[in-house]
Formats: sequence, C-alpha cells, structure tokens
Amino acid sequence: MRNSAGVFLSGYSAEAKRRTSMIYAKSALTVEQQADQLIARGLVAERSELIARLKVVNYYRLSGYLYPFRVRGADAKPTDTFAPGTTLDMIWRRYNFDRRLRILLLHAIERIEVAVRTRLVYHFVLAHGPFGHLAASNLPGFKQLPFMNGVRCFMLQDSRNSTQKRCQASSSLTSPSRPASAMATAMFSAWTSRSR
Repeated sequence: MRNSAGVFLSGYSAEAKRRTSMIYAKSALTVEQQADQLIARGLVAERSELIARLKVVNYYRLSGYLYPFRVRGADAKPTDTFAPGTTLDMIWRRYNFDRRLRILLLHAIERIEVAVRTRLVYHFVLAHGPFGHLAASNLPGFKQLPFMNGVRCFMLQDSRNSTQKRCQASSSLTSPSRPASAMATAMFSAWTSRSR
C-alpha cells in the first residue's frame, strides 16, 4: 500500500523493509501539465482559469472534490475520467462551500471550548484555590513529569513567601538570588537532559 507521498507501507518483514525504501516514481507535473491532464480526463474548464485555480489550491487538494465525479468502470472502481458535464465551476463551488463550512464549525467549536474551559476553571479555582492545579491530589489520574517541579517553582516565585519557601525546598532549580531568565534556562536544560 502507498501513502500520499508514494512510499510503500506495510509490516516489518524483510520484504516490507525493502519496499519501504522504494519511492513512488511518478514525475512531478507543472501546473500547466496538471491542467491539461484534468481537461484530458473530461473536466470542462477554461485552461487559463484552471491554471489560476491550481496555483491557489494545489492539484491534490482539488482532486478530492473531483472524486465523486469520476466515472466507474465495469468493476465498480473509479476510473481516471470524469462524468460528462463535470465543470470547474461545480468543483470550485463545492470547494468553497467546504471551506466556509469548516471555518464556521471551527468558530463554533472554539466558542464551545472556551466556554467549557471557563466553567471548569471557575469551579476548580473555587474548590481548590488559585494554585490548586499545582497539587497532584487535586488532579487524580494525571502523571506529573519530573521537570514540572521546576515549572511549579517558577510559577510560584511571586506568590506568598510561605509557598515560595516550600517550593524552593522541593527543587534545586530556583533560589531567591536567581533571576527568572536563569530559572527558565535551568528548567529547559533539566527537561532536555531528562528527555534524552
């Protein structure tokens, strides 16, 4: 099986490893050649307009909208030719409808996400306080990574002195004499050395 980049994919047998290194040998086409190919396959379009559209929306993105218009062969599989009367205008309208629908849905999903997050944070802060997210007992089931101790100390640097002292005792990354940039550098170094 090939992926969209033309690389063969399958299991991990010796044969599969040999095939995964084989690159699909289709040559690249210029935008003009792509337009000619679509017209030769039956797309009704003015060549110059099709070239202009292909420069904005690439061939493979546009071909997804052409798929339902492909003629089916005797074996019920789609061929490379398009149904009679398939026009660029029909395809472009579908593309634009899909684009506008995607934008509307993403906007709606973003509003729902922000509203849900706002309600969760509001109730969580009322129940556990402004730094409740730093106590692992308030977030059961979440694994705290080792580098987070430094992040916790960094976040609490400007809070009450008692909280800062407890934080400093739990990590060697912070101290009252270290500036924030040095602490951030130390945290990043600690994280990258642990992730190797």
